[in-house]
Amino acid sequence: MNFIVGLLILLPAQIRLHISPGAGPLIMRLIVGYTFMLTGWGKLTKSGAGHENFIGWGIPFPKNPHPFVSGVECLAAPC
Repeated sequence: MNFIVGLLILLPAQIRLHISPGAGPLIMRLIVGYTFMLTGWGKLTKSGAGHENFIGWGIPFPKNPHPFVSGVECLAAPC
């Protein structure tokens, strides 16, 4: 149990002391932005799977919003 507490609580606290205050949010923003960019690119290049997902979710006119949603995920998320 001490190992888990040290790994999940104490280690990040020690790392935080050695980096600047803005580095944590910057790193998380880059990771999340990169993830959204990859999923958006996948939806743009494989549009058939995205249309099927939209149909399964019950979105009306699934072919219309698909390119817009994919573009937002791919281009706007890293900003």
